[in-house]
Amino acid sequence: MWIWRFKIEAAFKQAVHTIGAYACHFWMQMMPPVSRSKSGDVYLHRKGKEYRQMVMKKMDAFHRYIQFGCIAQEIDLAKRSTPTLMA
Repeated sequence: MWIWRFKIEAAFKQAVHTIGAYACHFWMQMMPPVSRSKSGDVYLHRKGKEYRQMVMKKMDAFHRYIQFGCIAQEIDLAKRSTPTLMA
């Protein structure tokens, strides 16, 4: 079981440092600035419908960015583990 944990952590570290899959920040121009003393929670049920739709659109783009990073990681792994033919 511990070997799986090591493999998952190694894959996550590669995704972060090599591929840059988690280098995206969740921020929109319409978001109000949050002071450092507050928790940063935004209550979407108190916001308008347009704001909620923009948040959902941003979350969708964020998920796609991470998924593409994971796909790139798998392609890189497959490329490295494929045996090369000697000429």
